Amino acid sequence: MNLLLFPLLRLFNAWFVFPSRNPALIRCLRPFIVGSKSILDVGCSDGIVGHELAKEAGATIQGCDVVLQPRCAIPVVRYDGRHLPFADNQFDTVMIADVLHHDLEPIRVIAEALRVSSGRVIIKDHYWENWRQKYTLHFFDWISNAPYGISVPYNFQQPRQWDEMFRALEVTVEVNQRFKLFFHDPCTQVIFVISKANHA
Repeated sequence: MNLLLFPLLRLFNAWFVFPSRNPALIRCLRPFIVGSKSILDVGCSDGIVGHELAKEAGATIQGCDVVLQPRCAIPVVRYDGRHLPFADNQFDTVMIADVLHHDLEPIRVIAEALRVSSGRVIIKDHYWENWRQKYTLHFFDWISNAPYGISVPYNFQQPRQWDEMFRALEVTVEVNQRFKLFFHDPCTQVIFVISKANHA
């Protein structure tokens, strides 16, 4: 069944989902990228969002991902999902957009992002507070990722789980903003901007 369904879903995403999602995501992330000089895009996928944000900010950008796409708009390296292959404090901004719910241990990814950042870490992801929100996220995550061979463990966090991770990491939470990507967005979206406590 997937042999027939996945090509159709890839066409659906290419024609309808990504053309509306990417500009909306760029618009929502733009205010938090201003002033950046060097950006790491963790889980960059095709690099289009990161490329546009870096171009607007006049910043350099490097991508990394566990699954490399056939084409990427930015320089990209493969990483193992655990250790980012970069030096401590190498980038002033690290961006993790729609990535952490693909990992069973998101706190480890955030810790690595903090290690390689000399400034802030921008996290764009999701949250859920009831079963309808949770399974809406599951449905759209599967449509957007499974056709490309991307793991979908559906590890979406509740607000208290986000709070617990940030407390455990002892970070300063500069921004905690819930929003919609567009008017008819069925998914619950959130942006966090965090930094090491000694950078606050």
